[in-house]
Amino acid sequence: RPLVRRVLVIDFVYWTSFAIFQTTFALFTARRFGFDAPKTGYVFAAFGVLGAVIQGGFIRPIVRRLGDKPTFMLGLVCGAGGLLACAMVHSVPLFMLTLVPLAFGIGFGHPTMASLVSLVADGDEQGRVQGAAGAVESLGRTIGPVWGNASLEQFGEAAPYVSAATLLLLTLVLAAGFQVTRRAERPE
Repeated sequence: RPLVRRVLVIDFVYWTSFAIFQTTFALFTARRFGFDAPKTGYVFAAFGVLGAVIQGGFIRPIVRRLGDKPTFMLGLVCGAGGLLACAMVHSVPLFMLTLVPLAFGIGFGHPTMASLVSLVADGDEQGRVQGAAGAVESLGRTIGPVWGNASLEQFGEAAPYVSAATLLLLTLVLAAGFQVTRRAERPE
């Protein structure tokens, strides 16, 4: 079905983008700010805690108010903005500040992407669609690091984050063109 295919393409592009970010983070911070492994670990851990707080405390009321797709799209905008800001800043305090919208992007994006995949599948095809989503997510998590590290080496430390932001904006365009409702809201 076209809607399922479209959401799986969105899922692939989305996870490719975040794989680029995650796998180049240590190299980016080492080159740009001279971070060593412990400092990078502390920053990444704090970023992870912030993302967990966002997912644990903010996502449910926002999804309840806006819906899955608008929350996902808000996450894409926050994520792309955070990635572009990361690529442009050259001071540690500003870099730390740019991680906040990026954490909101991930915190809003990850759970709502999973929800959108579930919503486009009919009850009798949930397993197949979830399996296909797992496959395209794995493919994105495989291609993302290859591209991210190659672009960092070839074009400099900002290149992976600019390309990841571009992928999130592409995801935003792809997501803007469809409507999805919860099964309980679908006409029989």
